[in-house]
Amino acid sequence: MLPEKQASVLAPVIVGLKVLLLLALFWAVAPAWTPVVFSKVNLFLLHQKYLVLVVYCAVFFLSILALCIAPFLENWHIRVPLVILFALSFGFDQFIVDITGAHLDTSMMRTIWAERSSEITLDAYAIDITVNLLRAVIIGLILAFPSAPWNLGNRWCLVPTSALALVVFITAYTKGATKEFPAPLAVVGNAVLAAMSTSSKAVGVKVSYNETPYPAVQHILYIIDESVRGDYIQLNNNRLSNTPFLSGLGGRLINFGVAISGANCSNASRTILSSGARQNEASDNQNASHLEPGLFQYAKRAGFRTVVIDAWKNMASYRDASERLAIDVYIPVTDDPPYVRDNRVVEKLLEILADERLTFIYVSKFGVHFPYDLSYPSQSKPKLQLAQFSLGRLLDFARIQNAAMDATKRDALVSSYSKAIEWSVDGFFQNLLPRLDLRRTLLLYTSDHGQTMWEDGYKSTHCSSSHPHPGESYVPLFALTEATPLEGRFRQGAAHGFNRASHFDIVPTLLLAMGYKEDWVSRKFSTNLFDIPRLRHRQFQIGGSAGTENWPDGAQWVTVD
Repeated sequence: MLPEKQASVLAPVIVGLKVLLLLALFWAVAPAWTPVVFSKVNLFLLHQKYLVLVVYCAVFFLSILALCIAPFLENWHIRVPLVILFALSFGFDQFIVDITGAHLDTSMMRTIWAERSSEITLDAYAIDITVNLLRAVIIGLILAFPSAPWNLGNRWCLVPTSALALVVFITAYTKGATKEFPAPLAVVGNAVLAAMSTSSKAVGVKVSYNETPYPAVQHILYIIDESVRGDYIQLNNNRLSNTPFLSGLGGRLINFGVAISGANCSNASRTILSSGARQNEASDNQNASHLEPGLFQYAKRAGFRTVVIDAWKNMASYRDASERLAIDVYIPVTDDPPYVRDNRVVEKLLEILADERLTFIYVSKFGVHFPYDLSYPSQSKPKLQLAQFSLGRLLDFARIQNAAMDATKRDALVSSYSKAIEWSVDGFFQNLLPRLDLRRTLLLYTSDHGQTMWEDGYKSTHCSSSHPHPGESYVPLFALTEATPLEGRFRQGAAHGFNRASHFDIVPTLLLAMGYKEDWVSRKFSTNLFDIPRLRHRQFQIGGSAGTENWPDGAQWVTVD
């Protein structure tokens, strides 16, 4: 502790430093937050929600006051925790800005919360994390330093604590619809809301089908890859050379071209791909996985044994409990290094397919998730350098927009991605198909979502919750079968619907292959891969909270064509 006289002399200096730092922080974030706040105010005015507007403005300004008061509280038991919380929240928000170009919102926080147990490494963002953490620590230390006798008494503690409580309450009460508050408080509110999101519960939904399904094929193999962009594989882009085996299959492969994913993030996309959710249900804010049976329930009703082969450790976040109860065999393939897992999947697949029973197999491949060098072997894998550490960057907390990626870094990214595609996608099928009896098997392949290749200048690859690049929705989609008449229907559908398919067409197509009658399927799902509409506008979902009871909350739809 400093002697009382010395502390008294330094107090004005410390106070001045705190004031200058607070002014600098407000000046830095004002250009980004001013249009956001005015947009929210205009929205309330447009809908004539005047009382709500008054409350919002009052809480917003109380939040600003809280940030100004917290560093000067006399009670260090409250001052230090609050300042540390605010500084780390600010740093976390700035990290998201660095990566995505947008401030942290409820959808992004829910995505982070859902993936918190994921094994994906953050090594590629180590410099960004370090810069923002160091900056937050420096800010926190300065603002937390005692400034007696210029401190505020205990009664002032009510301002920051009540502001924080109000922001958390409003964010949770509106389910993230009103979240436009200063980042140090908004991050806390978004985190609480994400933690409050409850998983879907089993409801025991049964398939209401009164007839006997007659399956068109003995085995249905439904393969969902990870992060494979449809226009970045040789099969759909002859300027590339990363799928020579698949491209060499010629007419054997029934290619639907570049399809559009249901969503640009794994949780929402896989919910759609397994639950059979229809776009109008999600738009109407209904949870389709509660209201309707999932794909596994349909398969069991049709007489199939249901099998899941999973190369990821967080499969539970993609299924609700009712779907899990409808899975007869669950086979995790997670003990090997990531680049080995898809080959292990092939081994498990061949074991399952040797059984003569009707079998529906859902495969969650490891695929090519960023960083892409996880997905292929190499004796010396160069780490992709996304950013450089510098003192200037550490001090530049005013930067609210990331500099565009230079061509060299983007070329390195595309090169790494192509190697991953060749190993994990083309190599997978080269290992599987020669040993697959397509006379009694239908194989349907797609990816959960696409990727950006840094076209927008930021380091995020998918899950953008605002202004996403359409590449996040571009996915491959193809079928392989020699079972008649199923093969003919797929070929006709691919010829008429090339580059026009959507994830929403897949589940009804699988139901038709399981033997459900076409008129019944059409009434429930409308479109399928055999009859793709030519003039529709395809859309994909961003945001929301898939995997929870209110998964479409906060979701938006982005039109691709």
